[in-house]
Amino acid sequence: MDAPVQLVFFGEVLAGFQPDAVKRDLGQALKLDEARIARLFSGARMVLKRSIANDDAQRYVKRLEQLGARIHVEPALDSGAPVVPPAAAISPPAAPLAAAPLATPVAAATIGAQDEEQIECPNCGERQSKRILCRACATDMPMGIAAKLEADQEARAARLAEVRARRGLREPAAAVDVDPDAPPLWGFGFSGRVARLPYATASAMLLTVMFLLAVFAMQRPGAGRVIFAGAGFVLAFVLSMRLAVLRCHDCNRHGWWSLFLFVPYAGFVASLVMSLMPGTPGDNDFGGQPRQGRWAFLLLALIGMGLSVALTARTVARLLDSVSIEASQEEEPGEAAGLEEALGSSAAAEAFRNEYALAPTHKAFAVSSSGSWGYRIGVGSMDEAVRGALANCEAHRKAYTPPCGLINVNGQWAPGAE
Repeated sequence: MDAPVQLVFFGEVLAGFQPDAVKRDLGQALKLDEARIARLFSGARMVLKRSIANDDAQRYVKRLEQLGARIHVEPALDSGAPVVPPAAAISPPAAPLAAAPLATPVAAATIGAQDEEQIECPNCGERQSKRILCRACATDMPMGIAAKLEADQEARAARLAEVRARRGLREPAAAVDVDPDAPPLWGFGFSGRVARLPYATASAMLLTVMFLLAVFAMQRPGAGRVIFAGAGFVLAFVLSMRLAVLRCHDCNRHGWWSLFLFVPYAGFVASLVMSLMPGTPGDNDFGGQPRQGRWAFLLLALIGMGLSVALTARTVARLLDSVSIEASQEEEPGEAAGLEEALGSSAAAEAFRNEYALAPTHKAFAVSSSGSWGYRIGVGSMDEAVRGALANCEAHRKAYTPPCGLINVNGQWAPGAE
């Protein structure tokens, strides 16, 4: 059996520690007041612990070295070196016998003992005044209590996991530590990562913008509108490629993998993989954990994209109707002379070519042999267009002249109009 040893302190501070910080931490650990701390660091030989086993001494040495104090282990000998007592073990000096009755100091000591903070050793259960080392088994009580609490928490977590498994419940999602330097969703930098949910949201928003630009260019085609829409398409393309590169980074792949989006047939599969494949958990070669996004934003983006698709389809349908009407007008009385003859006046023929023929359905055109004419375009139904065209023509017809009649409805000529 190893011979007992004792712990000796000469006020030395380990390299890399600040003396003031070591004094403060060691004083708190040993529960010493300022006077005892000053005495402890006076440089004199102070025995901190007598007659303990070598294994326990090494554990104390490591503990106190973490606080920055250099502790010496010496054989346990009877010496006159002073020992630093715990603060709770110091009793006030007894009052002179003649100063008060005998019951007074006893009562004061009893009150002091009752007010003194107590602690129970987690190893042996000994209840004693608050201190670091147990007076019965020399256990580091704060560390033992912390270890016991940690063990209790782990046991509770294990019980909860067992209950969840028995009831078929999913484990709660762990909190995700987002990288504070994660790139924003919109920008021009190609470093960092983007998670799949923000990627899908941003992609839907970019598609919405591109559909709206197409509608803007098709409604009234012109050089200015086409140039503006083209510039918007280029910007949307750059932003979409940036998102694809950052999404590859999230899967711990180089950004060059995004070029698969341009491969016929394989590009569709690559887009699905980029939208559905989960990213690397935690940090990877291209950065820390990205922001995860919200499902509500994705839902709003998908709704906007759906509306933009519907608007684009409607605009394309109207454009095709106009093209078909122009083609039919070339086969039917579409020549200038024939159209003027059919409508009865040059003014009516000009209005038909420049306004009525280019307008979307529903629409109708009415004329009178007296020279009056009228039309109605862009209404909700064919009946409304017919009534409006006849009403406009009748409003311009002179009294006692032949009534107005329909000559064209939704681009179709009435029988006998050719």
